[in-house]
Amino acid sequence: MQKPQFIQSPATTSRKFFAPLYSEHYATANKCATPLGDIFSWYERETKGEFKTPITSSFAINLRDSRKEGIGKTKNFNAPDYRALPVIFGHLNSDRYENNTSALVTQFCILTACRGQAIRKLQWENVHLNDDYTGYFIIPKEDNKIKDAPKELRTVYFGSMVGALLTNLKDKQIALAPAIKYVFPNKYRKDWAENPKPLGENAINTFMRKTFHVNELKEGYFWKDADNEKDGLIHTHATSRACFQTWALEQKDTKTGLPRYSKELTEACLLHAKADQYKGAYDRSRVSEEELYRIKGDWEEYIFSYELACSKILPVLDNPIAMGNLRDEESEIEQLEKQGQSIQESEDLKSYRIYERGLVALMKARDDFKKYNGDQILKQLEQQKSKKESK
Repeated sequence: MQKPQFIQSPATTSRKFFAPLYSEHYATANKCATPLGDIFSWYERETKGEFKTPITSSFAINLRDSRKEGIGKTKNFNAPDYRALPVIFGHLNSDRYENNTSALVTQFCILTACRGQAIRKLQWENVHLNDDYTGYFIIPKEDNKIKDAPKELRTVYFGSMVGALLTNLKDKQIALAPAIKYVFPNKYRKDWAENPKPLGENAINTFMRKTFHVNELKEGYFWKDADNEKDGLIHTHATSRACFQTWALEQKDTKTGLPRYSKELTEACLLHAKADQYKGAYDRSRVSEEELYRIKGDWEEYIFSYELACSKILPVLDNPIAMGNLRDEESEIEQLEKQGQSIQESEDLKSYRIYERGLVALMKARDDFKKYNGDQILKQLEQQKSKKESK
């Protein structure tokens, strides 16, 4: 057997080959290194030691710097300030996207704080509704991020608003295709009714980047990460899950000032298992179904709050007397709050305050459009879109 000729030593060549892989895809690199090590070890035996395998105990140590460099480059998906999410959701839920399945999946990801794959592949047989329209759905093992997760870590609870939307969606689907099995079938296929398939991940990414963001940028809004150091456009995954977790952890009880929801409850909603190696899977006994339904119902109300506030307050804005009463009430409550007292605000004032917060979020999105060169980002997105259409 002829010994192969290397320009550089096998060890140097292997390190150069594996360094980018260890930097970007550590788990994949380890999977590749194992069989490669077996091949090199076999060749070393065949050459009776003339060839020395580069996959030695020092191999991983030599690549440690590459791994550290990769960790340093790791970035989380961009998520907006959760306070702006009701306004963003209102735009996603506008008439513009009424028949857009990708928009609908994005909305349900936000409303359920669920991963995209679980929503895209959701089947009606796994959806369970209660009489009050609350309910839950179970993610099949094959569609879950953690394949061997127990049932309690694959059960997503939802409130009555999501339940009502699902009921309405099912009624519409039955009228078009009675035997449809997916909640969000890929309607971009011509045979979607006869041969239903789930919506693909690329459809969601394309919608967010080349449809939703393009339309929002055209309106002068730039929805960016809550961290002012980041200027990237928001992603569905972080917008649903990171915003939910931040919102839940920052909610306080108005009477006691204590956290409204426990950390365990928030983690249960995100289907996160405890990292405790002794206790194993998530200790579900600390979280009741009643608590899960309560937090999900509160979250849904929060997400729809701007839309509901607009419907209530817009007619009042044209009434000078009603607006005067609202401002008087607001002034009185602010005075009491400064004195450490609390008073229940009226529903109209509550709607007005939510509406005002929405306007602040919209103004910031317009400022960010100018600050982070939104016109250039829009131009790039439209160029990408035209390139794809020309292919």
